[in-house]
Amino acid sequence: MALGTSKQAWFKVVQLAVTASRSLAWQGQRAQSEEERLYCLEQIADLQDAIHVIVELLPEWERCDEKALRATFLEAYDQRWGHVPPGSLCEELDRHSPPK
Repeated sequence: MALGTSKQAWFKVVQLAVTASRSLAWQGQRAQSEEERLYCLEQIADLQDAIHVIVELLPEWERCDEKALRATFLEAYDQRWGHVPPGSLCEELDRHSPPK
């Protein structure tokens, strides 16, 4: 499936979130405390919440409101977690988006 430039940028966000979730799951398994384990689980849940709609929309991308998707899901994640790895999902999207 060939992806358009904008769609590719969103796919990169999904790729980052999935990879980060996997890393956080391993980190949670090795956690020394219940607090650290729960911290990892919370971040995984928020990462997956941020990207689940992207995955649902990929087959019908033309109906996607990208501004609303960014504001509702990516910015919500970034407000809570943007300061810790994997970093800001909005910045990841911008890094892979075509110049305006």
